Amino acid sequence: MICETCAKELVLALAAAILGVAFPLLVGAIQRIDDKYGSTRLVGLFAKERATICFCLFLIATIIELFAYIVILPKDREVRLADTIWYEAWGYMAAVCCIGMVVGLLWVVYLIRVYYDAPRLQKRLLQGNVSLEKRKAWFELWAAIIKKTDNIDVLRPCYQSYYEWIINYRLGKEKKEVEYPPELYDGVIAINEILCASKKKVVSIHNGNDIITALWDDFQQTQLSEKTYHVIWTCLFQQLHYKHYDWLIVYWRMAHQHLLFSMQSYYEGERIQDNKGNFVTITAEEASKRESDRKKFKEFHTALGAMLLYKKEYGLLKQMLYYSNAKPPQYVLLYNNLAEIIPAFMELVADTWDNPFRLERDYPFPDLQSGVRNNSIINGWIQRYLALMIMRLYTLPQEYTYRNYLFALPDTPAELATKQAWLDNIPLLKTRLQEVSKADWLQEVLEEDATSLNMYQRMKQLSGLLDDFKDQLQGKIQKQRQDQPLSDKEVREFNDIAIAMTNRNLTAYRAALSGNVTQNFSEYDIHAVIREVEPLEAFADEKTISYINIKESLSAMLLHMFRGYLLNTFTFQHPLQYRVFTENMDMAIKKLQLNKDEHLILCIGLEAVSIWKDAIPQSEGRFATSDGIEIQELLGEFNSPMDRSLVILNKCDLPQLEFMPPSDGIKEKFHLEKIDDAYQLYTSVVKLKEDEELYDLARRRGTYSSKQLQESVMVSADINARVRWKLYTHMVQIKVLYQYLDNGSDNVNSISPFNRYYSKKA
Repeated sequence: MICETCAKELVLALAAAILGVAFPLLVGAIQRIDDKYGSTRLVGLFAKERATICFCLFLIATIIELFAYIVILPKDREVRLADTIWYEAWGYMAAVCCIGMVVGLLWVVYLIRVYYDAPRLQKRLLQGNVSLEKRKAWFELWAAIIKKTDNIDVLRPCYQSYYEWIINYRLGKEKKEVEYPPELYDGVIAINEILCASKKKVVSIHNGNDIITALWDDFQQTQLSEKTYHVIWTCLFQQLHYKHYDWLIVYWRMAHQHLLFSMQSYYEGERIQDNKGNFVTITAEEASKRESDRKKFKEFHTALGAMLLYKKEYGLLKQMLYYSNAKPPQYVLLYNNLAEIIPAFMELVADTWDNPFRLERDYPFPDLQSGVRNNSIINGWIQRYLALMIMRLYTLPQEYTYRNYLFALPDTPAELATKQAWLDNIPLLKTRLQEVSKADWLQEVLEEDATSLNMYQRMKQLSGLLDDFKDQLQGKIQKQRQDQPLSDKEVREFNDIAIAMTNRNLTAYRAALSGNVTQNFSEYDIHAVIREVEPLEAFADEKTISYINIKESLSAMLLHMFRGYLLNTFTFQHPLQYRVFTENMDMAIKKLQLNKDEHLILCIGLEAVSIWKDAIPQSEGRFATSDGIEIQELLGEFNSPMDRSLVILNKCDLPQLEFMPPSDGIKEKFHLEKIDDAYQLYTSVVKLKEDEELYDLARRRGTYSSKQLQESVMVSADINARVRWKLYTHMVQIKVLYQYLDNGSDNVNSISPFNRYYSKKA
């Protein structure tokens, strides 16, 4: 039978032959791919190709078919005659598997040729939808090509594919910040490392910074992300590590051109042509964003210069500091006059406090392992670099520069706090200039010899300029402090705080001292007032320092005074006084034999639960003992004899507390306005410069100078009240003592029943 003959002779022979050729071929192909490209990802992709998978499947199927045909099925002639159909079917299946195996082998051979040809392999990897794994494998292929060849025909498609990937990724992201996929960043760093480590050639397509500068956008109007800046920084450090100084110079030149031609400043209302050829009008937001992008780009290259200074690459730094591609020269990556350098220096110092780890995160210096000090060290080197920029001004070509332009002082900032910060940091700038002027490396960086004589003259001039700038700042700070208006927001906040604190402090007093006393009483007037002189800026929008809790402190001062005066009226009633330790308090209360319907306990400066563990809460600040005696908590006053005391009195003897407004004369003199009806709370904030009477009142105190008073306000607050106590009020005061804190002994044994004592006295 034909099929039987094929199965036994032809198929078996072909299968054996293919097995003998295919496996060595596959193993050798994988080995050669690994040797050629050094990429396990490419080996993995080869193993996952459809040709490889199909061949392996047909090979396995053929082996199974032959094994079943020869070994498993019976060989008896009579049985075979009975099972002719089965034999025929198995034979045909073996033939089909064998043919598929042959086709698969030819397909694998073709695939091997593709993988051995780098340009064809690259084309295969990048066709259609490119997966993440293929993109990573493509970067490894590119790296292998760079290592082994400098053939333009091979390398150009790599660069072209890289550019196309970046350009396509930017599509639709105009005027937005673009962060590329992580695999692109990883690939850029890996390729740059290989380029840096490879032997340089005089002429080569892959020498230089094209792979880095492709991340810039010269025509699609997208913006660089923080991650992109970080990758560029890493690549530049790689080039510095491998001493590719020529590449760094080329990079500096390209950055110069990019900032000059592709990142020009925008102005509100300006009409420009977008990347589609249409004319558009620049908005204020777009102009501000472009200026922010330019500032970031310039800051990046300032940090790069500081890193070169830190690494002592003086020759390279010198070339960068004086590079220009035009006449008159333009140094767009540098700060070229005092009006630019001083603000940059001040912002750098301020950034140390606002973002204490930003510089270390964005511009890490190599070999810097000082822990939390890293950011400060980087900041210090950037400060030195900016001081070097000032010394460089003296070496610029005189025929193209003007002294008035180079050494013109900057405008002072608008914000008062920023003015004060600049004023505080001028001595630091002077220190950095002195440090740089005496540095041994200065003459290696500047283009002229700086003798000690002209250096002395320059430092004298710079010191004078900075002193003039300091005087300007001081004058404007003083004027702004005097002239700035009061902030409605700050005054309103003070009033809100005063109202809130008054409610918290006096609500319990108002509720507890609610007796109705109309005859046979003693009357006491309470005048709690503050007349405090405070800096004007504390109540203005612009501040040089933070006035934390000043409003709370003023309100607390008023309330402490009021509580002290109010508690003094308790002492005027001559209460019967006892001293009792907390552990004996239950005994003391029992000895008083109080009645829940007649008596009340005022807990002054104490928490009821600290005295009675079983105190029953009634409402906020109100409790009851287990016997039903009412307890009212009141805030104490540390310098009052009534503080930390229990006051026991008859409910009918409670005093009457009534809040009163200040007199009309006081309200007019201090410009008081009522801010709370319940407590008749009056406040005012008055600029002393605008009120001669209050100014004289504050001056007569002798505490402040005239200059200080010109920059100050008088903060006034009044709470007036009248307290009426019944004559011969019956009251017991128990001073609460704490073990280990208070000295002496208590007199709990001397306590008599409350009503018995006063009935005898009466």
